[in-house]
Amino acid sequence: MMSKKYSNTKFIYAFPGVGKTYFCKNTNIKNFIEISKPTPEPLKGEYLKAFVDSLVSYDGKVGIVFIEFDINIINKLNKFSDKVTLIYPQDKLRDEYIERYKKTQCLEFCNYMHYNWDSLLSEIKSVGYCNHIILASGSYISDFLG
Repeated sequence: MMSKKYSNTKFIYAFPGVGKTYFCKNTNIKNFIEISKPTPEPLKGEYLKAFVDSLVSYDGKVGIVFIEFDINIINKLNKFSDKVTLIYPQDKLRDEYIERYKKTQCLEFCNYMHYNWDSLLSEIKSVGYCNHIILASGSYISDFLG
């Protein structure tokens, strides 16, 4: 893996419902990729290293790599890049986001987000070394990236 802090690519975690899919479909910026983890479980060991190496391989090839939130990925990726950004809503916006999810997601996902909202945001906010963009009511990722 390359040494830290001189990446040309932004690595962005976008919380569900912030408008990433809409942004990706409707922006003039075509220089991005979205990479999903192979498993919902946190990555560890060689799997973690291989996954982060695959993310880093896009440095300089695309402007933005959208990633899933996994504290292990964020920790490892931060050793490479100073351009890791976490985009998520204010705590108080649970109801607004649940309404957003109802338009595009299944009931199971809506319920999961409703019951896990606080713990998910708490974990994301605990990451002190990344750039944080906290969205206010009615705001979307395109307000900051587009």
